[in-house]
Amino acid sequence: MYRYIVGFISVPCALAPIYLSADVSSDNSVPFYFFLRSYAIGFFMAMFCTYVFPLYHCPSNPLLSHMVSRRKAMNKKYQIEGKSADLAYGMENLWFNADLEHQTLWVNLGYWEKATHSSRACEALFRKLLDESGITRQKEVSIVEVGCGCAETAQVLLKDYTDLCRTWIGLTISPMQVRMADSRLQKAQKAAALNCDSEYRIFHADAARPETWSEDIHRSVKSLKNPWLVAVDTLVDFRPSRKAILQYARNEIHASVAITDHLVVENISMLDRMKLWVSFRLLDTPLRHVLSRQQYIGLLVECGYEAEKISFVPYTEHVYAPYNQFINQQGQRWQEMGGSKWDYMDFSLAGWVAGWWARSGLVEACMIIARA
Repeated sequence: MYRYIVGFISVPCALAPIYLSADVSSDNSVPFYFFLRSYAIGFFMAMFCTYVFPLYHCPSNPLLSHMVSRRKAMNKKYQIEGKSADLAYGMENLWFNADLEHQTLWVNLGYWEKATHSSRACEALFRKLLDESGITRQKEVSIVEVGCGCAETAQVLLKDYTDLCRTWIGLTISPMQVRMADSRLQKAQKAAALNCDSEYRIFHADAARPETWSEDIHRSVKSLKNPWLVAVDTLVDFRPSRKAILQYARNEIHASVAITDHLVVENISMLDRMKLWVSFRLLDTPLRHVLSRQQYIGLLVECGYEAEKISFVPYTEHVYAPYNQFINQQGQRWQEMGGSKWDYMDFSLAGWVAGWWARSGLVEACMIIARA
């Protein structure tokens, strides 16, 4: 109702300057197009109120505002009729009952052998990487994680592996992630009651370019005992390439490597390569940054690792198809609550691409382990 009131009020407000400045002695001083312009202003202000004001219904969560603005559409869909239809609940009660504290902040494609939710799948991938690399079978290790995001892996280590991993150093290019992760890490370290010789720290740095790191970072990583370089679904985004960080890991800190990455299969046709180019461009990733197994071996050998100590553990069947299925299910639930499909379009696109990878067989997910 407010939009109509504003629309009607805006018309005389827009006309007032015209009448006040007009020369009433002249018949042509207030031409007809002034009236048209005034009513147009009123119309656009009414539309503004219609589509912009609903954004303020849920200021703490902008996505939920879409639900509120779609109340009448939901009423019509479920055939809520009568005078009380406009009074039927929207989805503001979701905001009221929502737990707005951050639960987990994982970002990877996950390992879906048993998991049914993204947070469990992402955690399972990290745990699987620790097992397959042999890290969990060692007495004590230090971990340098590049592209660590909001340090969810550190939370897992603090929860279950404090005796194994005394030192964790995370690097992320996002200052926002550093701020978010730092406070959560401090709380987790206090809860874990770490020994004085244990240290979990996150730094703001471009992990792809070690020459730009601060002296504090260099000093911290070079003092580590039995270091491992860990990267979970991140090296494909390193610019200009993965080479610099892998060379640094081998030559400067003598670290073993445990990473997950997505590889193209060998000996594909030109048509398949074009399809792959399109699929990776949809994810804003140039195809030249996606390697095959042989290319990965060549890169690691060039960086100083021995080919005999490089191994691949594929897990394709536990990632692409179930990831796509989860995204579709999550999107369906969101729309049933009144949300819009545009709210999660980036994830929907990633899910569709992952589903195509599963069907085409042109991309494989692998854990790559290289021991120093």
